[in-house]
Amino acid sequence: MTKISGKINGGVTGVLVVTPDMPFISTDNSLVIKPVEIKISNGSIVDDAQVVQSEKTEKGKGVTYHWEIFEIEKIIEYYFLTGEFYTTERADQDGVLKSLKPTHKEGNKYFTGSTHDESQRALDRTEKEIQVLLQSFHAICPAPKKGEENTPVDIADLIGINQQQPYLDISLMRLAELLTLTPEYTERLRLKLNFKDSPYSASQNYTFGDVVFNKGSSYVYRNTVDSTGKPLTDTEYWMPIAHKGEPGRDGAAGGVEAPDDDYGTSWKTSTRAATQKAIYGEIEPIREVVAEHNDAIAGNKQVIESTRIFLQNPEFTSSIKRLRPVSVDSDDNELATVAFVKQQVAIPAIEPLPQPVIHYTHTFTHGLSRRIPSTIPWDGKSIGSNYYSAGGIVAPENGSYLFFCSLMFTLDGISSSASQSSIVQCYIELSNGDKLFFFNTIDSSFGEKIRVQRQGWQYWDLTQGEKIQVKALISGSGIRGGNIAPESGNGNMNNFLVIWKVRGAA
Repeated sequence: MTKISGKINGGVTGVLVVTPDMPFISTDNSLVIKPVEIKISNGSIVDDAQVVQSEKTEKGKGVTYHWEIFEIEKIIEYYFLTGEFYTTERADQDGVLKSLKPTHKEGNKYFTGSTHDESQRALDRTEKEIQVLLQSFHAICPAPKKGEENTPVDIADLIGINQQQPYLDISLMRLAELLTLTPEYTERLRLKLNFKDSPYSASQNYTFGDVVFNKGSSYVYRNTVDSTGKPLTDTEYWMPIAHKGEPGRDGAAGGVEAPDDDYGTSWKTSTRAATQKAIYGEIEPIREVVAEHNDAIAGNKQVIESTRIFLQNPEFTSSIKRLRPVSVDSDDNELATVAFVKQQVAIPAIEPLPQPVIHYTHTFTHGLSRRIPSTIPWDGKSIGSNYYSAGGIVAPENGSYLFFCSLMFTLDGISSSASQSSIVQCYIELSNGDKLFFFNTIDSSFGEKIRVQRQGWQYWDLTQGEKIQVKALISGSGIRGGNIAPESGNGNMNNFLVIWKVRGAA
């Protein structure tokens, strides 16, 4: 922000109009496009002009303005009451059209002619101002000197743009003064860096090339995007130049230990940077130990080479003889042929099933509704524990499981028509809703109640705590209903579910 003051010769009374050459954003994030008008009275700027931007903006670029100086002239004109313009004696010796004052006036009213007579006509007097352009040029608004932000800058200090300024040498001289005498620009031209006078501040805006100091350390701003409040530890915006410890070298106030410190016993727990002395102190004992071991190894090598016995693989020059064919249970000292070994490798390993993890039974009658899946409420328990299930079965641990289910159904048929069918299903419903079918049979319908036994296997991987359910369903146009019930006289063992864990988690 810069204020403009100064004088214009010739006693000009008018206005100074300052217009940005291009739109830009001011410090309050407003789009600046409107010109600024400053009054000029008798050759002096009346009120200080508050121009929005000066030579260097926060983005590192200057903003040029169009400066126009206008002289204000007052024009007096007369009109007849009919609105017709009064043109008598309007041209002066320079050819400038001006309405001359009539020679007759009565009170506040104006009339034509020099005396009152019958021919005179009444007139309306009007006054207006016109702006006559005296000078127009483009210039950068100078920045105020440090510490003199409220002191206006004289209009004579405006920096003209060469293409618009006829006095090229004067423009170059002023530009040279700006670049060589302003510390901020001289530092940038010399080092391409901008050394800040004050320490790092989180409230200060920084741009590319700014160098700041903080607690004895120095940093350079490396990001092409300006920012405010970025901490010095943010390597995306700041690059450390040099680290210097605080007095006392105790790490207080965020200081870094001096580079010649001997870390000694704190080596293993210290997070400080490693010095050459510290590293050498740790490596030197290791080097001595390795040298001792190398000597010992070299001595052992000589002993081994002098005492070792060279053994040769046996060589057979004739066919193998044996009293009987070699089998799995043959004597250990019999030799096996290649064919026998290949045969044994090709036989897959056969192992018996492990003890069941869970064995459920169903010892009471459970009714089934047509077309409605029903969860089987098992009344069994886990092997070796009282683990009862009301329908939901929870996997005790991660692994692969083998399931076997056997159910005895009582089915009530409608008729024995070949066009009608009876469907019996039983499946495992997983926690995600998927189904693993034990069986899914479709038969022709029948005209009476019958008893049928259905059985099936399934295999699946479960995770510990995963819950599954076993469901049964009867449907079809040839079936009326049914149930699951035990068969009398067989120990209630028609309906059961057995679960084996055959492999652990992968």
